[in-house]
Amino acid sequence: MKTKENKKYKIKIMDDERIIINMHSFNPFKNRVPFCGQKRTKNYSDYMTRKEYQKTVKRWCAKLWEYRIESGKCRFITLTLKENMHWNDLLEKFKNFLEVVYRQFGKTEYIRGIEVQEESKKFHIHFILIFKDEPPQITESWLEKYWKYGKSHIDNEINVYDVYGLIEYLTLFKKGSCREECFNSTYFPQGARFLSTSYNIPKADIREKEIEEEDYNNLMSYAYSSRKNIREDGHYYPSLSGASAYCLDREYVRDIKEYVINNWGTKEDELLLAEIKKTEDV
Repeated sequence: MKTKENKKYKIKIMDDERIIINMHSFNPFKNRVPFCGQKRTKNYSDYMTRKEYQKTVKRWCAKLWEYRIESGKCRFITLTLKENMHWNDLLEKFKNFLEVVYRQFGKTEYIRGIEVQEESKKFHIHFILIFKDEPPQITESWLEKYWKYGKSHIDNEINVYDVYGLIEYLTLFKKGSCREECFNSTYFPQGARFLSTSYNIPKADIREKEIEEEDYNNLMSYAYSSRKNIREDGHYYPSLSGASAYCLDREYVRDIKEYVINNWGTKEDELLLAEIKKTEDV
């Protein structure tokens, strides 16, 4: 009698506080079935497709989660537009504004996301400034002085208390970015970098492990029962019956440090055990 193969999961542990769980090792977009819905018309051929947009936000979520960012050293700023701009003009205006930020506060790191306001369809910019030390006060009047193209906002009363929550927000699929009149087209130009970062954000200290299905079930049971912050990323595909089916690709869990230490220890524990094993083998 053939026994059921025990499924294994590859996980990444970032600084013992966050976990990325890869549900499978293959690329779900390789050899994918061509899109069978409404195709882009000639008028929309210069714009990013809905699928490209979805894939981009998922890829950036995985990338940004591997950075080490301290929430208490961040400021979150929003810049809006009175009148919409051409994409390249908006990037140029933001570049100029960022140079003013550098002159005022020194070289800082940043994560930037450009979104489409659902009702007006105007672009707006969210960005996280990441400082080396305690973040400075940035006043609304200062922002208004140097961002003259619309309203700006920053809340200095509270620090960013969950930067990975902000990252999750910036990397969510937002229907407002897609055109109603053309299902498969967005408002972003082809190849638009609507998400970007500076180049020197430090990477997290990452441990990679492979766990059994029972370990995975225990981990997720703890996460859900403890109401931890969980994000799921997956994709839809046509099943044999012709209906649309869903495949879960990754799960992200925040605030999981206690579980990690209790079950897998710290990186220092792993190094110590490796040294002990090396001595025993000798």
